[in-house]
Formats: sequence, C-alpha cells, structure tokens
Amino acid sequence: MENSKLIGLLRSFNEQEWIEFGDFVASPYFNKRSALIRFYEVLSNAAPDFSGEQMKKEQVFSGIFPREGYDDKKMAYHMNYLLKLAEQFLGRKVYESRAAGEQLDILEGFVRKGQGKNFQFLEKKLKRFFKQRQSRESDYWYHRFRFAAIQLEHFNTLKKRSIDPSFQEYSDTLDTFFLFEKLRHASSIATLQDLVTAEVDLGMVDEIIQFLAKADHVVPEVDVYRYLFLAYRHSDSTYFEQFLTLLRKQVETASPRIKRELFLFAINFCGRQIMAGHSTYYTVMLDLYMEGVDNRALFEGEYLSPWTYTNVVKLALGLKKIGLLEEFIETHSAHLPPGHRVDAEHLNRAELSYFKKDYGEVLDNLNKLEHSDFYYTLGSRVLLLKTFYAQDDIEPLLSQITAFNQYLRRNKKLSGSVKKPFSNFCRSLALILRSPPKKAEKVRQQIEELHPVAEKSWLLETLKKELG
Repeated sequence: MENSKLIGLLRSFNEQEWIEFGDFVASPYFNKRSALIRFYEVLSNAAPDFSGEQMKKEQVFSGIFPREGYDDKKMAYHMNYLLKLAEQFLGRKVYESRAAGEQLDILEGFVRKGQGKNFQFLEKKLKRFFKQRQSRESDYWYHRFRFAAIQLEHFNTLKKRSIDPSFQEYSDTLDTFFLFEKLRHASSIATLQDLVTAEVDLGMVDEIIQFLAKADHVVPEVDVYRYLFLAYRHSDSTYFEQFLTLLRKQVETASPRIKRELFLFAINFCGRQIMAGHSTYYTVMLDLYMEGVDNRALFEGEYLSPWTYTNVVKLALGLKKIGLLEEFIETHSAHLPPGHRVDAEHLNRAELSYFKKDYGEVLDNLNKLEHSDFYYTLGSRVLLLKTFYAQDDIEPLLSQITAFNQYLRRNKKLSGSVKKPFSNFCRSLALILRSPPKKAEKVRQQIEELHPVAEKSWLLETLKKELG
C-alpha cells in the first residue's frame, strides 16, 4: 500500500492541504461514502510519511471496517475511491488558485441566467482587477480574452446594432495570448536543441517573428520571449542583451514561475556559449545566478535549491571571486531546504577551504556532513582524496581510493551511470600514483580516452605534476 498511487499523491500534500483534504472528504457534495471519511481518519494516524506497520492493508481495512474480515477487493475499491477524491481535491486547489477564472465562470453564468445587474457589478470588479494586476503572462492574457468573449456574449443578448469595445478587446487579447504561448513554447524547444535529436515543427514561428518586427507595439511579456528565441536561434549576443534588458525590467512584476523560467533560460544560454569557447560568459552566468538568488527568482518556493547554491560556489571558485563567495555562503546558507542545509553548506565550505589550501578546515567540514543524498557522499569522497594528495598523505590516500572503489561496487542503490565517473576517477588517480615517469604519455592518453570521468582536468594537472 505504501507504494500505491494513492499514497504517492497523499505524501505530496503539505500539512494545511492534508487538513483541507479532510474537509473535502467530509463534504457530502463531493463524497457520499462514509467509509472514506473513516479511511481518511485512519490514514491521519500515519501522516505525513504514511509508512510502517500501521500502513499494512489489513490493518487499515480493520480501521475502516472494524466488524468485517479483510477483503482485498473491497480494499482496492476504496483505495481507488479515495484516490479519485484526492485527484478532485488537487484539481479544486488549482482552480481556486486562479481567482479570475472562478469570477469569469460566475460572470458567464450571469449572462446565461439573464442577470444584467449582477453582470454589471462583477464586470466593473473584474475591470479593476485586470487594471491593477502587475503580472501579465499566459493566464492573464487568457483571462482577458475570456473576459472579452463573455462581454461580447452579453452584448449580443442586448440585440444592439452597434460595435462594442469588446469586439476589439477580444481580437487583441486572443492575439497576445497566442503570441505569448507560441513564443514561450518555441523558446523552450530552442533551449533543448543541443540535448534532443528529434525535430520539432515550430509551425508559424518565422511568420510571428516577421509580424512582430513590423508591429507598432509589442507587449514586453511577449517581446522578452521573442528576443530569447532569437538569441538561441542565432547564438547572438545582441539579441541576448536585448532579452536581458527586458528580463530585468520585468523582475518585479513577473510571477515566480515565469521569473525562474527566464533566469534559467538565460543561464542555459551562457552555458551554451561557454561550451562554444566563449569564456567571457562565465562572468555573465555568475552575475545571473547572483541576481536570481538575490531577487529570489531561482528559489523553489521559500528555499534556495542546493544545486543552484552549489553552482554559484563552483562558478565563483572558478573565477576566483573569493570575497563574493564567502559573503554568499554566509548570507544564503540559511535559505537552503532543511533536509539539505547541513550537507550543502559544509560540502561547499569544504570546497572553498580546499581552494584556500586550508586543509584542516576541509576535513572539519567533511566530518560535519550528514550524507542526506548520495551526491554529497560522492562529492565528499572525491574532495577527501584531493585533500590527502595535497597534503602528500600517500598511504591514507591509497587506502581511501580502495575504500571508495569498494563503496561504489557494493552500493546497489547507485546506477552504473552514476558510479562510472567516480570509479574512473579512482582508477585514474591510482594509475598516476603507481606509474613511473616514463609512462606519463601513455597514462595521459588513457585518462583522456576515459569517459565519463570526474575531475578530469584536476587529474591531468596532477599527472603533469607527478610524472612530468
């Protein structure tokens, strides 16, 4: 039962959502099966993890139907019933989060019921809402289009022989919604063109680009995606600069979802330019990361992703921005998610200490790791080997290489693709340490041909130092 679709969905609910789901299940409008209310109450004893002995089907069943013997078929039916309720609840939560959508449904209902006065009152309210709203993206333009369509429907019921402003509003907002979604989709595909081999027909994108180039006015929310798409298509820094200018003007008004998406697209563009040999983009990328962290665009909810945090550390180290990095770690470690905070902070502090050749601090930070994720375990073991080498502690270094290899072989939870770069790292380092100088070129070729291998550049530098 713990691995069922039902429990997988329920585990995604936060504490407040779990309480609200209880009210949803207890509502006779949504649920007419009293057994599901008892089912919810039984599961509440195991929330939020839903694990352990109390989650055995037989035990849960006895809590729902205390006077009956276990019936697997009946249990399966009720799990499915509760799953459907959980899915309905999730849909309602999404629906309720779109306040304008609910209000527009009511407005449409007023038209169909001939409620003219109620229509006019809500129409004025919605006009104020759209005028005051700062975030103008896909759902904004869609709701504006729907609003115009409902106004047009209402106008047609009045049987007037004239043109209402909603005719033009309907056309304009439909166009803007279409342009926004089309260019956003095209930009998303463009960012993936180096990663996927399948060709995607983007349809009318070329015609849209030509149309916008001649347009008297393009709304900034559409324009930012136009220049993003052009920057990716042509690998053009001029288009990219225009995109960044538009992005920075929208930072305060864009929704968290769109703001995060645009910053990640910008960072990805820098990564592509770096791969093409344009090293100046390292600085641009770091600046974008810092902007995205400072304005919380790169946060996921209330927390800073540990992977974003680590990327900032690696970039700052590569650019030798030590003062900036020390301030970043002090300021933003508290923003890491609780489950990753200790490991992400101390592994990255260890990386900084290694760069500063403060090897005692490296070991102190590595000893503080909780190993909440295999990423931290693997990263810490590589850093430990590099630290032993830097201190010329060859005997413990060789011992740790053996221990790391054993860990990789015995760990059944790690996939082969995850293990391979690290096993190749251990193999290469051992080869360097045990080979005579006359075999330097052969060892170099072996390392160059290995793929994938962690820390390849460090290994090649070490080879040069050891064997010449």
